[in-house]
Amino acid sequence: MLKHTQKIKSKNPKILISSESDLTITIASKLLSEIGCRINIDYSLKDKDWDNKAIENLCKKVVNEGYFLGFIISGNGESLKIIDDQGSVVDREKYLLLTELIIAKSGRSNKFIVPHTITKQVEEIAKNYSIDVIRTKSSVSSLLNEILKDENSFYQYFLNFDAIAASALFIDFIVGSDVAPHEIVNEIPKFYTKYREILCDISERGRIIRQLIEENKDKDIELFEGLKINTEKGWAIIVPDNEKPIFSIYSEGYSEEFADEISADVFDKVVKLLNNS
Repeated sequence: MLKHTQKIKSKNPKILISSESDLTITIASKLLSEIGCRINIDYSLKDKDWDNKAIENLCKKVVNEGYFLGFIISGNGESLKIIDDQGSVVDREKYLLLTELIIAKSGRSNKFIVPHTITKQVEEIAKNYSIDVIRTKSSVSSLLNEILKDENSFYQYFLNFDAIAASALFIDFIVGSDVAPHEIVNEIPKFYTKYREILCDISERGRIIRQLIEENKDKDIELFEGLKINTEKGWAIIVPDNEKPIFSIYSEGYSEEFADEISADVFDKVVKLLNNS
């Protein structure tokens, strides 16, 4: 799946790896060394939470010591945070948009599969590269089922669900593109999203959703999963969790202020309905 191993060996990029798992560090180090990288390991996250201070220190280390990239890999080897050569952290939705850019630019697939709760900037990137966006329900199983339908989507599978393989694929793409890591990271469009949770007894969830639908029946709504409310300022999605007694509230605004406003408005409405049971 790697296309530029000779170029990687020639460039011999300096890579920083950190994880709370010794096994994950060992496997990642072996893989990246074999494709031609110089590996240094940082153990500061071992047995610690990924708090902001620890991440900030790793970012400074990447910049001050001249690393090509830094990778923070979760203990189970599934989640990845990237630190580019200018110390910017790429994770969560920003990471997802970066994987879309790489898939689009590399021509590895003509489609990108994401949960319907993710920023609409996914569609904006897709327009620029003429790829299709397929939206699934928010569960990991729904996303995986759609990705695994098509062998051309396996590249996305590795980028999104195998952090060790993804680290090699990122290096391969960036070295093959003859760009600095921060150049591709800077192409990620800005977006303004919010996420909140609210406790709700499972027996009450159906009533809450029905009442929200009734209150918003004259608005632009969608019922793909839970309830999505579209407004002139952005959108909000209210999704009952499959396992826990909570509602997840996802929102996106055309500005940070709008995102906050939409999120707070929906949250307050759900609280009011819960209190009026």
